[in-house]
Amino acid sequence: MHAEYTDHSAQYAEDCTSSQPQELAAEIKSFIDAISIKGLASCLSGISIQKLSERELPSQPGLSPLKSKVATQADLESDWGRYWIHELGFPFSYNRKMWEYAFILQALSLTGMLQDGRLGLGLGCGKEPLPSYLAAQGCNIVAGDKPAEKQIPSSWQQIGTYTESLESLFWERLLSKSEFEKRVQLQYVDMNDLPSDIYGQFDFCWSVCAVEHLGSIKAGLDFLLNSIKALKPGGVSVHTLEFNYLNIPKDFETPSLCFFKAEHMESLSEEIKTLGATLCPLDFDWGNMVFDRYIDLPPYNKHRWDTLQKRGLNVAPFSAPHLKLNYTGIPITCFGVIAIKS
Repeated sequence: MHAEYTDHSAQYAEDCTSSQPQELAAEIKSFIDAISIKGLASCLSGISIQKLSERELPSQPGLSPLKSKVATQADLESDWGRYWIHELGFPFSYNRKMWEYAFILQALSLTGMLQDGRLGLGLGCGKEPLPSYLAAQGCNIVAGDKPAEKQIPSSWQQIGTYTESLESLFWERLLSKSEFEKRVQLQYVDMNDLPSDIYGQFDFCWSVCAVEHLGSIKAGLDFLLNSIKALKPGGVSVHTLEFNYLNIPKDFETPSLCFFKAEHMESLSEEIKTLGATLCPLDFDWGNMVFDRYIDLPPYNKHRWDTLQKRGLNVAPFSAPHLKLNYTGIPITCFGVIAIKS
């Protein structure tokens, strides 16, 4: 007769952590809680990406409904999602940053903005590839970040996400240096205080996950409204932001980060009409595919894994899907906003 199987994993986790300093013990427990599901998700992601690679790469992004919407797995696997990720030179991944880049480029493509001579304004750009890519399409770009005198968070510079110079915006694989210097200008702009001299000057403006860092939900919504002022008639404002897609009742709002909800987007849709603009139809469907249902857990990035390794843990980073994630107990993802000025 076989001995009864007993699951000792919980006791093992307790034994492993009991002799550790309290801080490290908590981190190890958190790591153990996350490692199995992240590892499984990584394997599933690898299988999905392999199957996707067997499909022919789209030669055009195709047409899709122009919506303000939640990031989904279906978007990433669509013709437009795969097309723009490839255009930027990134390997395909189920990562919300890839969705943000693809969403912005698809919105600009569908509204006729990827044309020679169009003038675009990039806000809170960090070191993203979009200024270089847009310049390669013939657009003239003014891009930059928050002015340094406005108290830049030290973390932005530590992890290399601040636009320190014009050179920070140059992606060599996307265009030549001479073409970049011809078409891209650096300008530091405070998103909480847009200068009046940019009003009515641009065909389009964009930002990638910057709106949630403006100090409050109200400040973010005010910016989305004010961004319309920078546009010429017919211009397009497209932005991505952090979104509480399950509509958890408690608002998350700190001086450095906030999450938006459906009610905020619905309010924006009405208010933006007073500025002679229209918000593209709202779509709050957050998807029903496997990586829409998977909520990633920390540690999220290489820096965090490196910290665990330095503390003596034998761990290696997982390339887990990162479309939805858990932040302080609130599942979040990205939401894309498209507004068109009349």
